[in-house]
Amino acid sequence: MIGVLDQLYQREYIDKEVYLECLLRLQEFNGGKVRLPAKEIGRRIEEIKADYNT
Repeated sequence: MIGVLDQLYQREYIDKEVYLECLLRLQEFNGGKVRLPAKEIGRRIEEIKADYNT
């Protein structure tokens, strides 16, 4: 799921805001029905947030 989201963002089908929102939602629901590597989600969120600050 994270890989598909990454591809959509990299190929510019979704913008940075949508990408970040999706990552935040994945982080919010992770651990229940959604089981993804929390560190990977967190790393991507931090990268996007850092990009906003530059």
